[in-house]
Amino acid sequence: MQRAYDQIMHDVALQNLHVVFVLDRAGLVGSDGPTHHGAFDLSFLRTVPGMTIMAPSDENELRDMITASINMEGPVAIRYPRGTALAEELLPPAATFDAKCPKVIEQGKDILLLGAGFMTNELKKTAKVLKENGYNPTLVDARIIKPLNEECYRHLFDSHKVIVTLEDNTRIGGYGSAVMELMADMGYTDKKMFRFGLPDHFVEQGDIPGLYKLLKIDGESVAKQLMEKL
Repeated sequence: MQRAYDQIMHDVALQNLHVVFVLDRAGLVGSDGPTHHGAFDLSFLRTVPGMTIMAPSDENELRDMITASINMEGPVAIRYPRGTALAEELLPPAATFDAKCPKVIEQGKDILLLGAGFMTNELKKTAKVLKENGYNPTLVDARIIKPLNEECYRHLFDSHKVIVTLEDNTRIGGYGSAVMELMADMGYTDKKMFRFGLPDHFVEQGDIPGLYKLLKIDGESVAKQLMEKL
């Protein structure tokens, strides 16, 4: 898709055509190496006017997002990682899919953990470690990367002092940047914000769990860094 950026912009978005881009190999792809890591898509797709970006955390959400995208307007991108399915079985299709608000998985207080798509699964590990150390975080599956609904996020921002994002995209211009921009636009200057994601350099080849640990974006490493910062 980064090779087709100009075509997305001029042949689809400029005319506001309803084209659904279903993008596999988002984030790190392991042994295929730096030429195939999907490390930049959230950043360049966010710049496309009218683009809706969705990121499922598992195959059930992927199925529901694809179904929901049929009745959306304008260009839509659904990005998901390389790998095997997570659930033991597919759940029945959702009757309706909320294409506006993030999904709260575990309700807590003070610390808000926002996961971009698949990285929500790493944040589940983060939440577990934090709870073992006396914290009570709220865990949220962002699902929708663009647009971010102000009403939905206002409720989350108002009830938490620390905002944390985790994504398998470069930290530059990605989901964490979008949340930080939204907070600034809405006047939230009294919150602590921590963004975790891929660094500003090309990531080498390696198995995905090993790369996560190397880059300190696995759930346990994120929890450790957070506790050090707090």
